[in-house]
Amino acid sequence: MLALEVEYLMGRVLATDRGDRARVEWPPHPGRLFSALVAALHEGDLDEAGRAEGRAALEWLETLAPPSLHVDPPGADGVGRAALPCWVPINDPDHRKPEGGFIAEGLRVPRKRAERYFPALTPNDARVWFIWPTAEADDARRAALAGLAERVGYLGHSASPVRVCVRDADIPEPNLVPDEAGAQGLRVPGPGRLARLEETHAASVRLGRRLEPPTGRVARYGLASEVPAEAPAEGLYRIVTILRPVSGPGLPTEAALKLVLAVRGTVLATAADPRRPFISGHEADGTPTHAPHLALAALPDCDHRHADGHLMGLAVLTPRTASADDIDALEEALAALPERVIRLGALGEWRLDFADAAQQTRLPAALRAGTWTRPACEWVSATPVVFGHRPRPGNPAKDATAVLARTCADVGLPAPEVVAVGPFAQCRGIPPASAFRGEHKLFRDASGPRFVAHVGLRFAVPVRGPVVLGAGRFFGMGLFRPLNSRRGATGGEP
Repeated sequence: MLALEVEYLMGRVLATDRGDRARVEWPPHPGRLFSALVAALHEGDLDEAGRAEGRAALEWLETLAPPSLHVDPPGADGVGRAALPCWVPINDPDHRKPEGGFIAEGLRVPRKRAERYFPALTPNDARVWFIWPTAEADDARRAALAGLAERVGYLGHSASPVRVCVRDADIPEPNLVPDEAGAQGLRVPGPGRLARLEETHAASVRLGRRLEPPTGRVARYGLASEVPAEAPAEGLYRIVTILRPVSGPGLPTEAALKLVLAVRGTVLATAADPRRPFISGHEADGTPTHAPHLALAALPDCDHRHADGHLMGLAVLTPRTASADDIDALEEALAALPERVIRLGALGEWRLDFADAAQQTRLPAALRAGTWTRPACEWVSATPVVFGHRPRPGNPAKDATAVLARTCADVGLPAPEVVAVGPFAQCRGIPPASAFRGEHKLFRDASGPRFVAHVGLRFAVPVRGPVVLGAGRFFGMGLFRPLNSRRGATGGEP
């Protein structure tokens, strides 16, 4: 076991962002701790041997699974319990030369100050433990990490000094643990993060201005008391980030494919290597790749009393088997999206931004990853499934149950025990399947039009999302949502 304890010496945490919408980052992100350790590696007083040992320890740390946390309170994310007043210099009212010529060198000219309030959180316990339960750190790694930890001065805001140390005893039980269906998103390090931070710093020095590194990986976290003892079945894909519109017209659910295609085109345009099969979905010779790759899914407002089906945002899905290089390439392409205009033809234009993982509990339900990943036995389609093979009623090898069993197997899911296929959605607010059909080649194959229908699934065991099925799963078709109504997906009680 490896555990790092962080103690906030002032007993409070200040917001890292000083803007009007500043929020306190609580609990602190594991990625923030890793960045602080990297800063200690390069800014501390380590000799050459100590720096080499510290770097090797960080390269090992970034390969570990996301840590568990013990933090009190575990769910006070984005809450400012107090506002700390500070007097700060204001910008110069004008930059004209003073009357009477220049000011003599060394003469102190007082600047006006204004009172500002910075959101602050005073936690119940000012200590946080980051715990890797299965990590086996040898003495050399543990000593190197301890040396870096004692050189860390703060996490996030320099006015919130901390003490960090490696703990070998008196480690509390985690109360916030990695959970794919968790409501809270925390940034975590991953393979290659150390090199990425160093590259960004070197570029900042070279250009003479501050550059922010990509956000990095985000892991879902949930309360340890709410995580099921037995892990549910899960498929091939996971949600790595969610994008929300910051400007643009409202779009109906039927525009899901058009939105996904426009965003996909923008990602390809911003990618350093758009021909990478993981991003493009095609091999170098232009043929479709058979390897799992990037998928996008438009997220409709659905399955509640007032749902009208309009598109709330877009989820970026990647295979769980994706390599670190592929994820890094995707992060670079996505980082440029907020600066781009998503052109939707006659439907107008959208601008997108990231739905901050630290604010998941404050976002609409459709923009929360947990809405689409919550373990459940019953799932209903929010966008219709485009069948690669048309079901043949009366043929046990080709009926809907058999076809969907093979479709589920394609993405690593167990075969459903009951299926329901029809033209109408069982998810409130979603229009019939016929409303989604169009001229795009996705809806046709060599034999003619493809079969498109809404689907309900019942599994024998709980399944964790996201669930995306069918020939259009890479383009936002076949997105499912856990059933949230009294009526079961197959017509019976859930």
